[in-house]
Amino acid sequence: MKRHVLQGYRVNPVDPVVVERYCQQFGIHPLLATVMVSRQYAAHQVQAWLHPQMAWHDPFGLDGMARTVARIRHALAHQERILIFGDYDADGVCSVALMTQLMRTLGAYFQVAIPHRHLDGYGLNRQAIKRAHDEGCQLIITVDTGISAYEPIDYARELGIDVLVTDHHQPPDKLPRAYAIINPHQKTCTYPYRHLAGVGVALKLAHALLGRVPYEWTPFAATGTVADLMPLTGENRVIVQCGIAQMNTQRAPWLDTVLHVAGVAVTEPVTAQTLAFTVVPRLNAAGRLEKADDAVRLLLAEDAVHAKPFAQKLERLNQQRKQLVDETTQQALHHIETGQAYAYADALVVGSAQWNPGVIGIVASRLVEQTGVPTIVFAIDAVKGIAKGSARSIGGVHLFDTLQQCSEHVLYFGGHESAAGMTVAHAVLSCFARAFDQQVHLKTTGRVRPSTFAADATMRVADLTLASIKELDRLAPYGMHHPIPTIVLKNVTVDQVKPLGREGKHFKGVLCDPTGAIEGVQFHVTEEHALRQGSRKDVVVELAINRYRGSAKPQAIVKHIFDPAEDIAHAP
Repeated sequence: MKRHVLQGYRVNPVDPVVVERYCQQFGIHPLLATVMVSRQYAAHQVQAWLHPQMAWHDPFGLDGMARTVARIRHALAHQERILIFGDYDADGVCSVALMTQLMRTLGAYFQVAIPHRHLDGYGLNRQAIKRAHDEGCQLIITVDTGISAYEPIDYARELGIDVLVTDHHQPPDKLPRAYAIINPHQKTCTYPYRHLAGVGVALKLAHALLGRVPYEWTPFAATGTVADLMPLTGENRVIVQCGIAQMNTQRAPWLDTVLHVAGVAVTEPVTAQTLAFTVVPRLNAAGRLEKADDAVRLLLAEDAVHAKPFAQKLERLNQQRKQLVDETTQQALHHIETGQAYAYADALVVGSAQWNPGVIGIVASRLVEQTGVPTIVFAIDAVKGIAKGSARSIGGVHLFDTLQQCSEHVLYFGGHESAAGMTVAHAVLSCFARAFDQQVHLKTTGRVRPSTFAADATMRVADLTLASIKELDRLAPYGMHHPIPTIVLKNVTVDQVKPLGREGKHFKGVLCDPTGAIEGVQFHVTEEHALRQGSRKDVVVELAINRYRGSAKPQAIVKHIFDPAEDIAHAP
């Protein structure tokens, strides 16, 4: 099988004179200064990152906001029944929870609907609109969905229902004829930040209606933003910083309950990584395997007693989801090995009638990590004659734009740069796969996929102190377009290696160089790729603090292991 195999590493070039100047000018440790120089931060950018201004853009700068606010105020004044219609992923359920709190605060007469992934499919649909009409709804507000719902919104118009679309996915060429649309990606929108998640757009709507930033709901916005792989830059950074600060000062019942059920100490500070690796998978599990409503009920629980049964259910679903992902990933790899992939050159397209559509997005992410190429995984429904796909990309290949070039083979598609979903007729799946692979080829022609890992800095073990690692967290939160810093420890000796966990999939050891020693851990690796007792290696690590029973010590999370290099290759 063709795989994206790392042959070595390189370290971004760093000018030691600039590092020293930043240390003196900003009073920071060489570790933080080195990372910021590596990432080419000018002095004014360093100042902005270290002392961020919580600047919120005017919500009325979003095209369609004024018309949307006016229509909602009319509905409130005339006690019209409103339907909040959301998506079933973590961004969607966070959007629904936020909008529910907003409607309650405004005293609205409203109800909520989220489609069932397997029974209803994605997005606004005629059945949901018909039910809303029968129940007396006169206004529908979509959150994290709706920008491609041209035909359903026309149907709502026929029934006399106004639709307000709030969404962040890439708009199609032909926009739906909604009463108003709020989407920062609209061509007519001049809003200064375009990368809001669906819940970020919902937060801006709440800001406009309340006349203030609703900080109490930023935990929902932070969680959804992290979940949807949005860049943690600009206003998204403000949203996530505020949300995490709120989580750590006023712990919501849903959050502590999820962490407790997941086996995470509730005394630990919440970070973007806590959201990404603990909270988000469990919120997503509801909509992936069953209905997403229980995730919303968890987020809105008033106390731990009410939150616990929903948290426990999501934990069970998440365990089922993990098993399904592992099984499906192995089956997909077997398809590749045995030549059963629909395409596998510049892109990978695989599919099966045996695969659960609720996990194919995660499987696509796993396959991207293993192959290094944009990947689409399809769950095929032979009875209906369709295949539902989920795509994940690599840097430089914009999925939505690529799918537009293949649209003649697609019944429906939507998404953004990094992730997308689509429905294809089973009969043309092979044609679609070839077209997608060809478009990716055109976008990557002449570009060599890197066979080396780019790290931020090379440091000595002695530089990795508790104080320096804590200071490095001033760069947080980390996420898309702003990854966790990676550090190279050169020519370290590995000692005291032992497996961790019941299944032996994790390993711990000590990494030693002439300046000191630090605990190193590896997660989710086979023994073949684990740290080896007595070996001498260059290791690429992320830095953390291991807190246990009131004590704290530096920890290196090992991401890659390489044979010692004579010279470090530098980025051009």
